[in-house]
Amino acid sequence: MGQATARETTKDEEDLENRIEAANTLELEQTHLANLLTKGSTGGEMVAKEDLWNCLFRQKAGHRRRVSEEAEREAVRHLGATAAETRRDTNDDRMIEATSSR
Repeated sequence: MGQATARETTKDEEDLENRIEAANTLELEQTHLANLLTKGSTGGEMVAKEDLWNCLFRQKAGHRRRVSEEAEREAVRHLGATAAETRRDTNDDRMIEATSSR
């Protein structure tokens, strides 16, 4: 990447940062403080559901991200193995209880 391209990227990043800051400032100016915070021990900052979803998962609510078939197979394999281990442990506990009650 040449120096000119690097400078352009930095300028674009600065421009984006300035626009985000301006949008945040405008939003704060237009919103009442009571609508931004909740009171009490469980209080905190109020965040729109769409914003929270996008922040956590980098996608809009209701849109399912497609995972690879390999990842899906691995998840199913893991869940199946966990379920089998749980059944085995539960059966072992039942056998121990049955043996000790005799």
